[in-house]
Amino acid sequence: MKKIFLLVLILTSPILFNSCSDDDDDKDPIVGQWEIYKMTGNGIPLPIEDDCDFEGVLDFNSDGTFTVEDYEENNSGQCVLDETNVGSWINEGNSIYKITVDGESELIELTFENDTFSIIETEDNITIEIIYKRL
Repeated sequence: MKKIFLLVLILTSPILFNSCSDDDDDKDPIVGQWEIYKMTGNGIPLPIEDDCDFEGVLDFNSDGTFTVEDYEENNSGQCVLDETNVGSWINEGNSIYKITVDGESELIELTFENDTFSIIETEDNITIEIIYKRL
């Protein structure tokens, strides 16, 4: 009886584990919609509430494409959609992503934590960190 129970357990375990798997497990962490959550310059918080540049949404698709909305302030002081840019992305591994827009590519390191990712860039002795949160 013990052997039969063990045999049934071994034969049914692949079914049990496969039926409980989630299709999202294989999804790249960048896939989804993101908005800027926070920015810092040399560790000091930078304001983002009133700036139209931060109204846009990044939308990374599972097919390796993305769109980003750019907003600008109109004459009435309202943020309005200026343009939508389209590009592609490739996960190169080790948190490095190749981002291509208008035929120009750049390798960017992204750090994912819970429902956020951050980008850190340093130029002219100023370190800017941009943190995006998932919508």
